[in-house]
Amino acid sequence: MAGSRSAILGALLALALPGCGSQTHGEAVELLDPAAPQYGKTYAEWAEQWINYIYRVSPPDCESPFLDTTGGSCQSYQDPESPVFFLVGNFGGVSRRSDCPIPAGKALFLPILNVWGDNAGVTPDRIATDAELKSYVESTFDTIDRDSLRLLVDRRSVSGLARGAIRSAPYVAQLEPGKNQYDCVGIDDVQGEFQGYQSGFWAMLAPLPAGHHLIEFGGHVTSATPSNDLPLDISYTFDLD
Repeated sequence: MAGSRSAILGALLALALPGCGSQTHGEAVELLDPAAPQYGKTYAEWAEQWINYIYRVSPPDCESPFLDTTGGSCQSYQDPESPVFFLVGNFGGVSRRSDCPIPAGKALFLPILNVWGDNAGVTPDRIATDAELKSYVESTFDTIDRDSLRLLVDRRSVSGLARGAIRSAPYVAQLEPGKNQYDCVGIDDVQGEFQGYQSGFWAMLAPLPAGHHLIEFGGHVTSATPSNDLPLDISYTFDLD
C-alpha cells in the first residue's frame, strides 16, 4: 500500500557492499538485512528510488503501477540496469497480478504498507512545512496495524517484518517536465525537485531461483471507525527461467 500527501494522490492511499545470496525452494525466506546496505543502498535510499519510480508514470501510456490489475505493465518505468526490481501495492483492496514478467536474477524490493508526503502538485495555499510533512508520515505510520502485516513467498511466511520499519526518512522526488504522473491527470508544470518524507514497512528479498513463484503481501491501517480501515491484499504470480 502506498500513500501520499501530494495533490495527485491526496490522503493515505492503497503503499556499501552489494547484497548477496539467493532464496531456494523449500527453505525459509528472510529479508535481506535492513540494518546493512543492500546493493549499495540502505532501505531508506531504496525507498527513495521506489518513490521516484512511481512518479515516473507519464504520457502517452500513463500506466500507473498501482492500477495495474494483471501485472502486465510491471516492467514499465523500471531501471533495466538496476539489480533491484520494484513491486507495488494498490490504492487499497485486492490485486492479483499473474502476468508480471519479473526478470531473473534481480532482488525484489516492496513496501508492505507505506506512506509518503511532499509538496509536488500542491497549490500555494496548501504548501506544508518540513515539520508538517514529517508529522504527517509519522502519524500515519503509527496507524499501521503491525499484527496485520504479512509477506509470503511460495506460501512461506517471511519473518521479522518489523525490521524493515522506517518511521520517517527524507527523500527527494525528481520530476521531469512532461514525464511524470501529474501530466497524466492534467496538472501541468509540476517539475523539479521536491523534498518530502516517507515511512512504512519495507522488504527486500534476494533473487529467487528458477521456477514458479507466488509472492503475497498486505495488511491494513487502523482508524477510529473500523469500517474505514484500509486493507491491502496483493499477490504476484510469475515464472523465472
